[in-house]
Amino acid sequence: MKIGVFWFYTNTILGIAEDISQGFKGYNGLIDSNFDHVNVWETLEIKIQLPELKSMEYEQIPRGRLLYSTKQNKHIIYMDKTLFEPNVKQKIAEFFDFNSKLSVWKKDPHYNTNQDELSRLFDN
Repeated sequence: MKIGVFWFYTNTILGIAEDISQGFKGYNGLIDSNFDHVNVWETLEIKIQLPELKSMEYEQIPRGRLLYSTKQNKHIIYMDKTLFEPNVKQKIAEFFDFNSKLSVWKKDPHYNTNQDELSRLFDN
């Protein structure tokens, strides 16, 4: 089973997956990835193949994080609200190799590409 961080760009999942055994156990039995969006974005090799990404910041593309709940025995996916479509969920599940129907999908206001909404979130 895998955990990690991802972006959805031009109908493709970009990101990094790591085995659950490599993650760390956090709050409430959640196993989280050691990777974060900021550092992965800086080293993402796909940016070589997609030069338009070189001038973009990590928060400009819809993104999310995949964790695993040891209490629920399920993946929990936190992601941008714009990604809640069946085809996107399926691509995420394929990238991280898990069953999307046996998972918990949640919106996270931090994973947002709307600059106005992000500003309001961090100004309050």
